[in-house]
Amino acid sequence: MKNLILLLLTTSFFCSSCNNDDDNDELVTSQEFIIKELNNSGINGTATFEKFSSGQIIVSLTLSGTESEKSYTANIYNNSITEDGDIAISVGAINGEFGTGAHIISNLDYQDPNTPATPITYEELIQFDGHIKILNNDNESIIIAAGNIGSNAK
Repeated sequence: MKNLILLLLTTSFFCSSCNNDDDNDELVTSQEFIIKELNNSGINGTATFEKFSSGQIIVSLTLSGTESEKSYTANIYNNSITEDGDIAISVGAINGEFGTGAHIISNLDYQDPNTPATPITYEELIQFDGHIKILNNDNESIIIAAGNIGSNAK
């Protein structure tokens, strides 16, 4: 069953990367931030913010210590880890089997619900006053890993 899932994921990746619009979209720059274990989870890793020539921003998460039968959620929050803050950007799901996830970022998602989302550039994102948290989907009140990003990571 795992081989079938891996085959389907690999096939869908190659099929989606065959679009002619993406042929010239090259990685321009990237910035990596460290994610550290919390609550004795055994999970840590990196969040890599990548900018492509098209202007597209992708956040790639690579975690070690994840459990294959579990799924995890990542979000970018305002302020540093010690200050805490509200969710600024929903990053999305992380596959527990592989410990990875990649997500396109274009807006600050969470703000006043009566106003439209605010676009964010790569340069603003790597300087963002924020942190990233990894949550266990079985109990989202448990933070299993976190790391400062942007201006807080220095």
